Amino acid sequence: MTIRTNRYPARQIFRERTMLLHI
Repeated sequence: MTIRTNRYPARQIFRERTMLLHI
């Protein structure tokens, strides 16, 4: 897991990745 997980929930990262996959 990246340091970003510390800033906000892992759900946010997963959501961002999902959006990137959709694009």
